[in-house]
Amino acid sequence: MRRGPFRINLSSSYRAYVAPVRIGLLLLSLLLFGLIAWDYQYAKAIRAQAAEVEEAVARVRDNDRRVQRQAQAEGLDVSDAALQRLPNEVAFANQLIDKRAFSWTHLLKDLEEAVPERIAIQSVRLDFKVLVISLSGAAESLKDLTAFIISLEKHPAFKDTVLTNHNETDKGLFVFNLTVRYASSSMPAPAGTK
Repeated sequence: MRRGPFRINLSSSYRAYVAPVRIGLLLLSLLLFGLIAWDYQYAKAIRAQAAEVEEAVARVRDNDRRVQRQAQAEGLDVSDAALQRLPNEVAFANQLIDKRAFSWTHLLKDLEEAVPERIAIQSVRLDFKVLVISLSGAAESLKDLTAFIISLEKHPAFKDTVLTNHNETDKGLFVFNLTVRYASSSMPAPAGTK
């Protein structure tokens, strides 16, 4: 028998350690084959879902184009810029509605009831968003100013009176600025309150 560097013995000699390795490799191959089949099925399901999503997106885009064409035919602007302006326009319209519903006569009547003698009101400003009234005026004494603040607090149409500023003039008058929340039952509640 020749011995060479590339001699392979193909004789059938039994080696006990080869059988478990062979079974292990067979099981590993089956496991890998199963994982490949599972991965293929998973990828197929993902592709089907992606196709459904693409069809839904196409339907939505077609619907958007149809709505835009209808709006343009009716003379409406539905561009992105117009849609971004929409919340501001709605807020402005709500302010106009609030102002229209507001009764200055009722406010002045309530103020007349709350203002004691020796108090002169110079200006009345109303913030419609929060229904806060800013009042400027003059009182003959500090006692009269205190009586005015107490009168506002006791009146059912006013609450949360805050004296923001007061000074004594050369003539002995006390000029003041104050804010008070108008809580008249005839007014709608300001946005964000109950």
